[in-house]
Amino acid sequence: MKDDGVLQATACQVEKLLSPGHVVGEPIDLADRVVVPVVEFGFGFGAVEGKQKEDREGGGSAGGGGITPVALLVVEKGVKGADGIRIFTLRKEEPLAQLVSVISEKLAPQVSETIRSLVAAKEKEERREKPPETV
Repeated sequence: MKDDGVLQATACQVEKLLSPGHVVGEPIDLADRVVVPVVEFGFGFGAVEGKQKEDREGGGSAGGGGITPVALLVVEKGVKGADGIRIFTLRKEEPLAQLVSVISEKLAPQVSETIRSLVAAKEKEERREKPPETV
């Protein structure tokens, strides 16, 4: 097919979408707590091209996807350790949600530190990108 650039550009955009940063959302600062949304997403893509007699070419591509919120991770700023971290599932109780809750209790200190690091890195980046004010 003559114009395979469209297929390559689409594949490049799909690759950008399929990153861990899109599963764990941006932290939302709500004064006394930080809320981190967690989502799942699925994506399907297909393409076909063909050639018939007399040099006739054809082809097409299609894609589709969806994003579903699954949980909210809430970190209380004034509470240290595991007591300050809660996960609220946005689905009906299922065994996996219960397992995540148990694991989150064990990993709470690491999760808390990771969130603090992410927030600090974002603030540092925003300060760096902000042009200096002139008087």
